[in-house]
Amino acid sequence: MKEQICRAFCSDLSVRAIDAGYAISTPYDDVYGDPIGFYAINRENGDYKLIDNGSTVAFLEAAGATVDSGTRLEVFNALLTEYGAHYDDERGELSIPSVALADLPKAALRFMALLLRLKDLLLLTRERVESTFRDDVITALRERLKDSAEIREDEPISDRLLDVVPDLIMRAPDRDPVALFIATSDQKVNEAIYLQMVAAHEAKMPLSVVAMLETESSVKGPLRQRADNRLDAVPRYRKDEFGAIDRVVKEVIGKNILGMPVH
Repeated sequence: MKEQICRAFCSDLSVRAIDAGYAISTPYDDVYGDPIGFYAINRENGDYKLIDNGSTVAFLEAAGATVDSGTRLEVFNALLTEYGAHYDDERGELSIPSVALADLPKAALRFMALLLRLKDLLLLTRERVESTFRDDVITALRERLKDSAEIREDEPISDRLLDVVPDLIMRAPDRDPVALFIATSDQKVNEAIYLQMVAAHEAKMPLSVVAMLETESSVKGPLRQRADNRLDAVPRYRKDEFGAIDRVVKEVIGKNILGMPVH
């Protein structure tokens, strides 16, 4: 059985000599269906550096599972520590920096295991990514507004506005209520625009409507323009999380973080 397992594993394992060392292709596929591969680069002192092709973390970012903050960053760093690996955020490369020639086979297996573990993060379903984005936004707003506004989740604004239910309703004293849609799709933004129109023209009640986009490309360009023109705010969350949350807070309480009036 051991020999059969070894043959099954090694039949699709490729180790090719290159000028700088070895190019290694494994039997396992990445999320695009290509074999997971990496390099063993010969260092001047005779040791080797195991390095990926620079796309692993880029795939993770493209899937929406960024590793620049929060729980995902903690998990990412824990995996690097577990496998003795390093991430160069300028070059986008994962590596095990120094491996003796005698230890290279076992280190290569460890590096392959790391890339497989990271693949599991890349395989996060869209629903999971959306849920994480939604949870991050709600948690941040509850913390920022805990002493300033009442927050209700997944409830209609009023009996006159039952057709569309926002993700959050935030009510601060002497301020119009704010309906927040945490949007990762065109549907959510359309719902936000619809709610604002119905509130203004049918229910005739004061209401601010905000659509929080995860990224600039979360919705199509023409719809994004409509939202910018018609809604009270359309902040973009990724890469400026604090600024996006702060924009919603300003809409709810009418003040910035320093307590100065917004003009």
